[in-house]
Amino acid sequence: MRIYVAGPLTAPPLGYIRNLATMCAVAIRLWRMGHVPFVPGLDFLLCFASAFSEPLSLAEVREWNMQWLTTCQGVYVIAHSPGVDAEVERAQQLGIPVWHSFEDVPAPEVAR
Repeated sequence: MRIYVAGPLTAPPLGYIRNLATMCAVAIRLWRMGHVPFVPGLDFLLCFASAFSEPLSLAEVREWNMQWLTTCQGVYVIAHSPGVDAEVERAQQLGIPVWHSFEDVPAPEVAR
């Protein structure tokens, strides 16, 4: 199952890195449970690379991630923030389930 990993990111540099590390740890656990997680926080690499050609705006990055969210079968929420709340709201509009604990995430129907 494709699962979007939602968590707060906005923070001073070290806080951002800690938040991203938490998102990656959650993604690894979901992967080991048999799912295919998407970590939107890794978009910083797109932003970094785009700075050398055509920089992506924050609005473009958010839209990019929201498009990924629409392809997922679930959203795993680590903690809430304004950005996460917007992602949860969009998931709910689309009827995509939202989970807050690993125990709530169903087992994958098919092996990856």
